[in-house]
Amino acid sequence: MSLHRILALALCLLLPTFASANVAPVPPNLAANAWLLIEVSSGQTLAAEKADQRLEPASLTKLMTAYLSFAALRDNKLKLTQTLPVSEKAWRTGGSKMFVKVDTQVAVDDLLKGMIVQSGNDACVVLAEGIAGSEENFAQMMNREAKRLGMKHTHFRNSTGLPDPQHVTTARALATLATALIRDFPTEYQKYYSLKEFRYANISQPNRNRLLWTDPTVDGVKTGHTDAAGYCLISSALREQRRLLAVVLGTSSDKARATESAKLLNWGYIAYDAVNLYPQGRPVGTPRVWKGSKNQVAAGFDQAFTIAVPKGMGDQLKAEYIAPARLMAPVKKGQIVGSLKLTLAGQPYGEYPVSAQADVPLAGAFGRAVDTVKLWFKSLQTSKSPTIPPADSDTLLEFPCDFPLKIMGHAVDELAQTVLTIVTRHAPDFDGARMEMRSSSGGNYLSLTCTVRATSKPQLDALYMELTSHPLIKVVL
Repeated sequence: MSLHRILALALCLLLPTFASANVAPVPPNLAANAWLLIEVSSGQTLAAEKADQRLEPASLTKLMTAYLSFAALRDNKLKLTQTLPVSEKAWRTGGSKMFVKVDTQVAVDDLLKGMIVQSGNDACVVLAEGIAGSEENFAQMMNREAKRLGMKHTHFRNSTGLPDPQHVTTARALATLATALIRDFPTEYQKYYSLKEFRYANISQPNRNRLLWTDPTVDGVKTGHTDAAGYCLISSALREQRRLLAVVLGTSSDKARATESAKLLNWGYIAYDAVNLYPQGRPVGTPRVWKGSKNQVAAGFDQAFTIAVPKGMGDQLKAEYIAPARLMAPVKKGQIVGSLKLTLAGQPYGEYPVSAQADVPLAGAFGRAVDTVKLWFKSLQTSKSPTIPPADSDTLLEFPCDFPLKIMGHAVDELAQTVLTIVTRHAPDFDGARMEMRSSSGGNYLSLTCTVRATSKPQLDALYMELTSHPLIKVVL
């Protein structure tokens, strides 16, 4: 996933969602230390309590271990059929187990099931050592990935979530991680996280996520428990193509974490309607690109963009695309190219970054020069005195230079002579024989293209002003 997409996701999770307290439905009160409910499509926070408080995550840590394992599979650093050795450290790791045996080899596919379904700490250590050489090295990878994903107030010390006072994160950071896993590895998520049971070494163990049995729309995600963390659950449900994700930390029992999580998910679906603002592939806008091989780029979202609104208020939701003041090539796919501002009942309802849906490389030298001229002329409309726009270093003109001009006017005999006289007045060494002329298809207009030797900005300003003020000349580019 690109840095642009990561920044966009982090920004979505931090942006304010509601205009005021009297617009947002009142969320339920949960018997938990902290919780968070988000609309996955938009990253929109629907309910939160102590979502940024640092807490021990227990086995919810295994989401990061899984994320890095899936990344290793994607990058062909691991294969599902590959076997990894079980070290004595992995075999001796305490807590919940897959029950691998020391000095044996275990397939990566089995290790993933043992980690995700059975919450096996031994499986985590085997995967960590197989990917990074040691669990200590793997913990460093976890922290780098947490930073890349924008998981604030997070520090990992191990691959398992076994107690460590310095092993901490937040409900919001865990929501960021779970959302990234579902989005970046949808096939793996669907394959592993809804499994209700896994049998290894003749020992069958059920998935500890009770909601997999009680709610058919729930397809994950992960449980966790230590004395310090309490009973925790990250759960996600998909109802009518709308996904919500709940993070509930620090409940009193296995039953309580399931009950409180179900309460939060159900409230989210009942209290809010989903408005599919932009189906996948539909652009939000097409901002102008300067100095690019194309002069526009589609701006939008990588997936369908759905926003949650209080029930019955969907028709009061309005969206406005805010394009960047000046977007310069090159533009990379995934680059932030503006934002989508939302209002609900006339009040601000959030702002979401919008990304480029394609690459726009730099234009050739002539194309860049033409856009330099256009930017300069554009600045005349907003300034009392002509100025060449100081965008990036490529926008600035270095004098002397060859400066392209395209002039359009009425197709009359004196147009060419008029242009030649004006240009020669400001550029005495101009060679009129090199001026190209073309008639419009209807023969009513004539365009003249030429290149003048520009020696200073005041020279170009004066040339432009005289050309545009002449009654025969209609357009100067």
